[in-house]
Parts: sequence; C-alpha cells; structure tokens
Amino acid sequence: MIDSIGHVFLGARRLCQIISAASRFYIIPKLWPAKIAVPPEVRLRLFLEDLGGAWMKIGQALALRFDLLPNEYCAELLKLLNQTPTVPYEAIRQVILREFGSFPEQLFASFDPVPHATASIAQVHIATAHDGEKLAVKVQRPRVQEQFEADFRIFHMISYLVGLMDALGGSALRSFTEEFERWSREELDFTTEAKNAFRIQVRSRHDPLQVCAEVRFEFCTRRVLATKMLAGVSLLEVGNAARTKDPEALRALNLQPEDLKTIARNYFWSIYNQIFRDGIFHADPHPANVFVLRGHRIGFVDFGATGRLSKSFRSSLSKIFIHLYRRNIEQAVVENFKLLVPSEDTDLRQAREEFFIAYQMYRLALDIGGADIRRLTTELLMGTMTIARRHKILMPQELSIYYKTIMTVDAVVSELAPEYDWLSDLPEFFTRGLVSDLREGIHRWPEVVLATKHRTGRLLTDAASLTASFQFFNPTLKSMQTRAVLYGIWAVAFCVAAYLAAKGDMSLLNDIVGVSSRWIVFGFMGAAIVSLLLMQRQIRGIRKVKT
Repeated sequence: MIDSIGHVFLGARRLCQIISAASRFYIIPKLWPAKIAVPPEVRLRLFLEDLGGAWMKIGQALALRFDLLPNEYCAELLKLLNQTPTVPYEAIRQVILREFGSFPEQLFASFDPVPHATASIAQVHIATAHDGEKLAVKVQRPRVQEQFEADFRIFHMISYLVGLMDALGGSALRSFTEEFERWSREELDFTTEAKNAFRIQVRSRHDPLQVCAEVRFEFCTRRVLATKMLAGVSLLEVGNAARTKDPEALRALNLQPEDLKTIARNYFWSIYNQIFRDGIFHADPHPANVFVLRGHRIGFVDFGATGRLSKSFRSSLSKIFIHLYRRNIEQAVVENFKLLVPSEDTDLRQAREEFFIAYQMYRLALDIGGADIRRLTTELLMGTMTIARRHKILMPQELSIYYKTIMTVDAVVSELAPEYDWLSDLPEFFTRGLVSDLREGIHRWPEVVLATKHRTGRLLTDAASLTASFQFFNPTLKSMQTRAVLYGIWAVAFCVAAYLAAKGDMSLLNDIVGVSSRWIVFGFMGAAIVSLLLMQRQIRGIRKVKT
C-alpha cells in the first residue's frame, strides 16, 4: 500500500516536472516569441536535458537518427551524449558507501572527484586501484531508478492514449515503449553490463582492430562498475573535429584528415566482427562509447546494451549481404524470410513481392554514381520493418537490435568519412571471415583427430570386450584397427567437403585463394583417395597380424 502511494506520488511529481518544462521551453516561447529567442534544436536539447532520466535517453537515441531529424537537430542532441549535468561528488560518495560499505577514498588508492564523463544514467570518475592500475569507475546517479520507473509509467500512459485515437500508431508506440523499457532496465543493472562486457572482451582478445575495456569485478555492483582505463581519444571528439572540416581541429587530437577513413573502416570492421564472428556485440556503439586508441585501434566501453545472434541467424544475415552484393535478389529475399515469423494473416506471396521490390530498388540505387549509401541503407531497413508490420510478420527481437546497431554504425561512419564505401568492403570482410574459419578449423584438426581417435578406440575396446572378453588382445592389432577406422572417417569427411564445395558458392574463397572451385573440389577428392589408400594399407596389415 505504501509502495503504491509512493509510486503515485512520484508519478504525479514527474508529470508536474514535464508540464513545467514544456511550459518553459515551448508554451511561453509561443506566447512571447521575442522574450526567449532560442533555436528550436537548442530548445529540444534543453527540454530533454532538464527532464533527464528516460527522456534524455530518448534524446541520445535520436542524436544519431539523421534519417529522422535534420542535421542541426542531430548535432545539438549529440551534446547529450557527453555533456549532461554532473552530480555533486558527495552524492557519488554516498552511492559508493551504500554499495561497498566504504568511501571511495578508502576503496581506491586515489579517486578523482571531478567526473571524467557524464551520461543520463551514471557518470564516470577516474580512480587508481591499490595495485596501481588506472580505472574508469561508473557510478549510477542517485534516485535514477525511481525516476526511470516514473517515466516508464508515463510512457505507457501516453501510448495508451495514442492507441485510443489511432490503433496502428498506438501499437507501434507501445512496441517502442516496451523495447525502450527493456533496454533501459538492462542498462540500470550494472552486474548485467559487467557480464556482457566480459563476454565481448574474451571473444575479442588478440583482435588487431579492437579493444574492449576489461572489467574489474571486485569493484562491481548493481550501481557501480569499474573497468580498466582506455588511453585514447573519444570518437565523439573525433566526430566533432571532423564535422568542422578544420585540419587544425584534428591535429589537436594528433590525427590527420586522411586518418578518418582508417578510423571509420576499423570501427565498421570491429562491430561487424562482433556481430558475424563473435555472435555477441555492442548494441549501442554511439561515439561517446567508443575511443580511438594508438594505431587507430577501436576501444569500446559501456556495455549496458548488447545483442546476441545464433550461428544460423548470422549465416542468414551474411548471405543477405552477399546475395545483395552479387545481385541475387531472389535469394536475398529467401534468406530474409528465414529470419521472420509470418502469422496466419500474412499474405506470403504479396509480402515476398514487396521485399523483392525493396531489395531490387536498393540494389539499383547503389549502382547510381554518387549514391548516398547511408540514406539508402536506412530507407531499406525501415522499409523492411514497414513491410513486416503491414503484413503482420513478427520481427524477432534479435533482428530489431541488429537493425538499430547497424543504423548507428552507418550514421557514425557517414559522419566520420562520407567517402568511405563500406558496401565495397563487404566481399573482403566475409571472405576474410571464411578464411579465418578455415584456419580455425585447421588449427583444431589435432583436437578433432585426438577426439575421433579416442572415440574410435573406445568403440573398438567395447567391441573386443563383447566378443572376446577373456582373450589376449594384441596391442599392435588394436592400433592398426584404430588407424584404419580413422582413415575411413577422414575419407568420408573429405568426400562430403568435396560435395559441398561443388554445390556451394565458392566464388568469395576463390578470390582470396586464387584458384577455381574445380581445383578445390579436386583437392578434397585427392585427400579422400589418399585416406582410402592409407585405410587399405592398414587393413592389409591387420590381416597379416591375424594370420
């Protein structure tokens, strides 16, 4: 009962804050235009900044939506990514005291009271652990969870009211509200973020392009998260300098204008490696969460929002890219439908036709000189979501997260280096991925051989124990039997590989290896023949031992 009254009171107070902010930034300027002369984009940023909480998170999400808002609005909203109001240091001390039972001055060798960066949920302070390691400590703002809860209830109320007037608009708004709430709840729990960061950091270890901030779990709770400090320049600063088109602004960051394309390419490859290679990725890679390190490596921080994709899901996504690049539109549509869930009311024929037209128009538009790839890609993604909604096709949560991430990547890359054509990089990206998989398979051959040999040995031992439990078993015979079975297994494996190479599309591998598909098939068949000959040799030896 007391909790319910508290929620009602907090919600009412939040509504009053929203009405007050709307009056100051929108109603009064309308009534007295000459009294407050503030550009509309600045007014929107100040309105969201004044409200804070979930409203600021929405502003941060819109900051990179150049497809939805004019450039001047996006440029102004970008300030919300790293220029939010700071929390007094005493409040930060109290949060750390409640979480660890000690003040930051006791918990760390040093703790900078001046925040290094601020955001809607937390702010970051630089600290030094007692072992001498420099850390970035993210501390949640006081009462931010209660504030978000009140905002969630208000969003639900707004979506309900919109639904009364417009069923379709209300449904879309409810879907957005539910998705936004789920993401925000994940970000509010720093223990979830720590686990996600660790998973991505482990998978990206030894990656030449990217670095993920390493978590110090002894300094992590639901409201505090500590990671090793990344020494680099924020991509937000790089983007601001690039937007001015002033070489001096870049030189102040120890960068040259020609470095922007390299940074954009490394950023693009890093995210796509996480998506297609690792299967878990940073789902909110906006510039404030990314750093440019020495050698133009990309450093990632703040893993509150992450996405996960299964191997089959990643396979279909990569095939869509490859088929679009090779103009196999029908196959791209087929792969796209593997990711969607039609309902009983879905007209599959009509939906397929609309997806085909959308992909065909995208592919044709890309071939036009000077095409705006970012705009076309965003229009394609939004168009596919519209088609799915119109035909009552369910879009899995993983796909919507993926769409959001690549639209963010596309916007950042386009702002950093508009001349960088990431689409032309896709064949090389997927080819390198294929070669990497083959290399990994080659490196794992000894492991596979030992495992197969162990299983084969156990099968032979079990068979021998059933047929001749009390007879003397010749060790030489057992070894030869094991090798014969092993060669047979490899012969079958090479034959299957040859069949797949003959039936599959090996053109990407051909480009990197430099040989035709026919020679790849011949190579596998040759290996199969050699394995069969070795198996036959072992069988002859077995006969001699038995006689």
